[in-house]
Amino acid sequence: MVEVFRRGLIPARNINFWRTLPLLDITSKTARPAAESQEPRSAKQHNATRQTIGAIPARPATYRGTAPITNPGNANVGNRDQRSDRPAQGQPERRWNNGGPRPPQNSGPGQRGGFGQRRRPGARPSFSPTDDRHPDVLPELPARVQRKPAEGNLFAKLGLSDGSAVLLEDRSITVPTPIQEMTIPDAMAGRDVCGKARTGSGKTLAFGLPMIERMTRGKPGLPAGLILVPTRELANQVARALSDFAAERRFRIITVYGGVPLGGQVRGIRMGADIIVATPGRLNDLIEREIVSMEQVQVAVVDEADQMADFGFMPQVERILDGLGEKRQVLLFSATLDGEIARLTKKYQVDAVQHEAPVEDEEESTISHRFIGVDPMEKVAVSASIAAGPDRTIMFVRTQRAAERLSINLAREGVVNGTLHGGLSQNRRERALEDFASGRIPVLVATNIAARGIHVDDIGIVVHHDPPEDLKTFVHRSGRTARAGASGIVVTLVEPSQARDVSMLKRQAGIKESVVSMNATDPRLADLAGWEPPFDAEPDPNQRSERRGYAPRPAGAQGNGGGARRTWRRR
Repeated sequence: MVEVFRRGLIPARNINFWRTLPLLDITSKTARPAAESQEPRSAKQHNATRQTIGAIPARPATYRGTAPITNPGNANVGNRDQRSDRPAQGQPERRWNNGGPRPPQNSGPGQRGGFGQRRRPGARPSFSPTDDRHPDVLPELPARVQRKPAEGNLFAKLGLSDGSAVLLEDRSITVPTPIQEMTIPDAMAGRDVCGKARTGSGKTLAFGLPMIERMTRGKPGLPAGLILVPTRELANQVARALSDFAAERRFRIITVYGGVPLGGQVRGIRMGADIIVATPGRLNDLIEREIVSMEQVQVAVVDEADQMADFGFMPQVERILDGLGEKRQVLLFSATLDGEIARLTKKYQVDAVQHEAPVEDEEESTISHRFIGVDPMEKVAVSASIAAGPDRTIMFVRTQRAAERLSINLAREGVVNGTLHGGLSQNRRERALEDFASGRIPVLVATNIAARGIHVDDIGIVVHHDPPEDLKTFVHRSGRTARAGASGIVVTLVEPSQARDVSMLKRQAGIKESVVSMNATDPRLADLAGWEPPFDAEPDPNQRSERRGYAPRPAGAQGNGGGARRTWRRR
């Protein structure tokens, strides 16, 4: 045997391989067939083996909704009819899940492929996206909610259906916000609407409810509703906010954004997505691949248009809106309506009505500002002292690298935290946001990508670890707290080199709180709500502003009109 293995005639690693070969005479140095060394098996031995195999019971085949199909008295276990989809002779016909015959596996031209049939990657489906026979193109179904809204529900007076008003009532929402009260009636009338409102003012329901009320069902590859947003987090937030209202009308809503595999989104579109909530980049990719078309979009929404302009998304947004059909309604919502936003409105909206939600003083008074002067070497320690409190805290930095560095340094200080920025995968971003919203992590370190697009309740403190670049970013960052009438604290950490920029930012925002220097052991950091900061002194309007780099004019100096020379001197 050793000689046989050494010669490589039989693999030594597979001893069961003996059963698949004729018997060998291993007593000699060369392997010979069994016929040369042994007598062949008799017919009686073969019959005994066949009877033994026939005595083994066959495994019953079970199909959904039917009784087990047995194999009575058939010793031929290799019968092809019992392994195939055709019933064996004398067996009952196999039925499909719905009780009918199983659909044919081989489809002709123009028919949908069989169930479970594999196609090559990137291949188009064999059915037409506009084919009404597609199983996912369902007829119009009645609404689920049948009860009437309460008399105090003001949404019913805006033109919304009873079903939407009842769903809002179940969420304890009966009074519309100013932007909702102004825009919903015009949107329900079919007019193009341009709304200006700050973050957290209820814009999602302002454009989402009229869209769902007015649109009809879409078809595979041809959605009826489109919502463009700048970030992935905002896309998920909008889809969650509108999911119940879409389900009440039997609409299917999906999200389309980058950072995740393309296959799942393609399958969702081909199955028939009525509403698509998308970021411009990934949606343009799908349009170029001819997977989705905007020709039959009935209502299109551009949300946070000013942030899209800041991110440089306007060329992609215009490319998408160029593909809309003639009969469409365009709703645009933004914090500002100038510059590129005004050009977008003029190009794609027809006789648009503009609404601007007023900023109420009582809403602004719920935010308390604290400006803390810190030494650069103690900045992380001061942030850790602020985060050590019981309130949920979100800290903003400018760059992805700064977010990772601050997260590591806070962890060294004993602060449990998570990070959220554009450099993370979508799964990590969703996990960090979910952990922060559920309270598993009390501190979230984020870039400006989280300034809009996240809605987490009960955020007590917003920390500008890196001061924002402009007033608009400052407002959107600060808007993560004090939402829905709650109170919150906004803390800005100011290094000596940042004092001038922060002072200019305070003047633009109309904030009068002074900058107070603190170190990491200051007891006021543990209770920022209970500490009242001093206010800046009011400037004297009669005091002449000094020219930079020159000393003021001495008393009694003559003017230049009398011929005397100026007495300015450099400091």
